[in-house]
Amino acid sequence: MRQRILAYSSDGGKTWDEAYFEEQLPDPVCQGSIISMRDSKGTFTLIHSNNSDPSHRNNLSLKFSDDLGKTWSKPLLVDGIEDPSNSSYTGYSDLVEISNNLVGIIYEKNDYTEIVFKTFSW
Repeated sequence: MRQRILAYSSDGGKTWDEAYFEEQLPDPVCQGSIISMRDSKGTFTLIHSNNSDPSHRNNLSLKFSDDLGKTWSKPLLVDGIEDPSNSSYTGYSDLVEISNNLVGIIYEKNDYTEIVFKTFSW
């Protein structure tokens, strides 16, 4: 099964301590995004976007981690279809922090014919 690769660094990215395939983040080999945000209570959260169908660029999802990426929440579906029929229904995505507890996502859709922007509260 295809999965995202996560890497950790204890020196700000000069070197990497650990890199591994993350079973909780299936991926069809497509660009995704990850940001870190603090909610209004100061809690630090990683937010990750990618296509969570391991075979097709489909089922664009958000996942959340409150423990530096060791565990991830159940995916929150952003967009997808039941049967992509070998098409790329959702593609590359990028995340942006808009304000406390509000994240924006821009992504490709419908075989790269559309660019969509949505916001989500968390």
